[in-house]
Amino acid sequence: MNHFLSTSPLVITLAIGTLGGVGCQQNARVVTDDRDKIVSIDQIDVQDWSNAADQVLQQLFASGALDSAPVKPARVEVTRVINDTTQRVDTDLLTQKIKIALQQSGKVAFASSDARANEVADYEDFKAGDDAPRLPYFVINGKILEIRTSAGSTKQSSFVFQLNLVNAAQSLDAWSGEAEVTKQGTRNAKNSKG
Repeated sequence: MNHFLSTSPLVITLAIGTLGGVGCQQNARVVTDDRDKIVSIDQIDVQDWSNAADQVLQQLFASGALDSAPVKPARVEVTRVINDTTQRVDTDLLTQKIKIALQQSGKVAFASSDARANEVADYEDFKAGDDAPRLPYFVINGKILEIRTSAGSTKQSSFVFQLNLVNAAQSLDAWSGEAEVTKQGTRNAKNSKG
């Protein structure tokens, strides 16, 4: 039986395959360059959230809509971004990136959704004799859509990020923007964007 094991082509092939497979594995590492991030055809990847946020922010700043607020910085509240995709995603991955950039611009201040902070602010208003509600001048809402198609073995997924800036006092859209991220291929891969 020892003679069989030492000369069997199957045993040799299995041994080489096992050793070769071990040599091809890659250790985990922190990815800091978008070129090295994995692109999933049928999912929204972390770089897609950043890309979509950048696209809509450029459109919003270029529109000048934030400059129409009578008080600077304009008080803004993010209400709801509807996920109309096949994935379970946390839309805060988009809205938080937008909130950070807008706050850093100095053009807006976001209304807090923290119950304790609102309680303290209400108390301070009460002490000052100010009973006017602190209402946002703008409200941000939106929707994320997904469109899939294929041709032969090539799959394509498009994710459309729609956002609206609503003038709350007039209940009118002050601005609407849209970003699209489209991915195509036969399988998931490392990003080839360079």
